Amino acid sequence: MLTDLLERVRAGRANKVHFVQLLDLMEEGGVSTAAGITEVELLEELVRTVDATDRAQISRLARVYGSVGNADVAGLLYRWSVMSGAASNRLGNGVSLRELVRAAKKHIDGPELFALVEEILRWSKPQDGVFFYALEAYETSSLELWEEVAGPAEALERCRALCAEILDVRQALRRDSAKAAVSLLARAGELDMALRCLEVALCKLPTEGVEAEYSFQLRAYEQPGRVGHDDLRKMFPKDSESWEAPRRWFERAGSSLVAWLDEGRVDVATAVRAVCVIACRMSELGAQEEAVALLDRLSAVDGVSAPDQLWLADAWRVTGQPTRAHELELQLLREGRLLMARAVEVVQYAVAEQGALAALQIGTDAAEITQDKALLGLLAQLAEELGKVDEAAMWNKRNAEAEAARRELKERSKAGAR
Repeated sequence: MLTDLLERVRAGRANKVHFVQLLDLMEEGGVSTAAGITEVELLEELVRTVDATDRAQISRLARVYGSVGNADVAGLLYRWSVMSGAASNRLGNGVSLRELVRAAKKHIDGPELFALVEEILRWSKPQDGVFFYALEAYETSSLELWEEVAGPAEALERCRALCAEILDVRQALRRDSAKAAVSLLARAGELDMALRCLEVALCKLPTEGVEAEYSFQLRAYEQPGRVGHDDLRKMFPKDSESWEAPRRWFERAGSSLVAWLDEGRVDVATAVRAVCVIACRMSELGAQEEAVALLDRLSAVDGVSAPDQLWLADAWRVTGQPTRAHELELQLLREGRLLMARAVEVVQYAVAEQGALAALQIGTDAAEITQDKALLGLLAQLAEELGKVDEAAMWNKRNAEAEAARRELKERSKAGAR
């Protein structure tokens, strides 16, 4: 295939499909001088062939130029990639700004990389008058890109004014931008500002003095923000060695979140999960007593759902409190709210703490709503140990019937698929 493609290029018979195939091979490092054609000549042909508005292909071509040691041309192509996206009012087109910068970092560094990032951000900045969501996406990219290429201290100096704008919520509430700013500020040790950004990201906020263009924007202030698992990993990382004062950050963030919970300003699930992660991080840094005290405060909060109670149970285990975890799960099992995958372990704990008879009753209550194989098997075992032969036989029969039903359903599913 390679020989044929190179021969087509040499003879002037290559079309765009052939050049895309060559670009694939060059990205994989599979093309060198052959058929009387050098890599430089191939790349020049590719530059003439690639659509000037195809940001993804231009970015790929930039990576290839960088891989053969031509950082100057690579930099120009990275810049053009961003400009072509901006010209068509598209930030994506198959390539995120972060992916582009990560690729450029492999071939460009120092002042040249900083200059490239500045141009990328200048060309990708939304025009005046665009909807504020586009501006928020741009701000988030700015914070993340500078933190990635420059480190927290340099990034903070470059983005300090932007962080101050994010905290000014009178004209727009940019929760995503605030979330991105939290990790940058906390990592650099700017804890007061980081906490304020965390508040903007998560809390209900007053609307007095807000200059909203649309009425629905005011509703955003009255609803709490939320975070995903990736947000939690960034704001409260397991590896915090490069952070200025991680232990102090975790303590202050955890205490603030519980206080906001008490005030009803944050989403319960979001705050509970964040505090549980924070307690685990504190424990890992040696702040065991402080972590347990934080979870004690969280335990007193009302309205925590059963799934989020499991986050608390797991946090109790990580912080060296397995008994607290088992007691919480036992309470959930009695209430019929425990995830059944945990039921066997909880019944086994009840055996150790309360005896086989009490554990059998607890498990019997739980078995009213599940056909879990392991749980039914454990109940049969407990009944046998207690000399309840008939009950043991009943549990074994029910388990066998449930297994037969599962097999039948599986067979019917296969038959239906055919």
